[in-house]
Amino acid sequence: ITARGQAERTAAREWRVTANTGGTVGINGDFDGTYEEETGIADLNFDAAFERLERLVPQLVGTVTARGTASRSEESVWQASVETGGTAGVQGQFDGSFDQVSGAAELDLDAVFEGLERFVPQLQGNVSARGRVERSEELTWTASLDTGGSAGISGNFDGRFEEPTGAASLDLDANFERLQRL
Repeated sequence: ITARGQAERTAAREWRVTANTGGTVGINGDFDGTYEEETGIADLNFDAAFERLERLVPQLVGTVTARGTASRSEESVWQASVETGGTAGVQGQFDGSFDQVSGAAELDLDAVFEGLERFVPQLQGNVSARGRVERSEELTWTASLDTGGSAGISGNFDGRFEEPTGAASLDLDANFERLQRL
């Protein structure tokens, strides 16, 4: 792995960083970011790839890519947006936020996993998931997800978990087509 970059701190106590990674191991990326010491405001942009993913997960042959941004406001709220892709069959869009002060968080996702048969030979095709996961200031998690795709797995899932009490609930309406394949 090789990495090249530059970091600079200005007299106004602001940081600017750029970096590029590469090399023969197949981990490549471009990164740039800024950080203001006085306000805590930060911005990060990245475009990265991991080639020959099968070295870690033999069933996932190819490259996975990730491109996105992350930023932190003066009020200590993080926003992030990430898009995944590549030839390994892992595609998705993920958008989220996290409030460092209150602990509240949100994640919206829209993802497709192609070639499910690589893990379960009887389930050929893809599976998709779209939905939202939230954590409130009161430490309650909620999730609403819809699944589908050509592998014959579909469903609607709504769940809730309360951290202080441990109470949990799940409502689901799921369908598994062609059960005889298993």
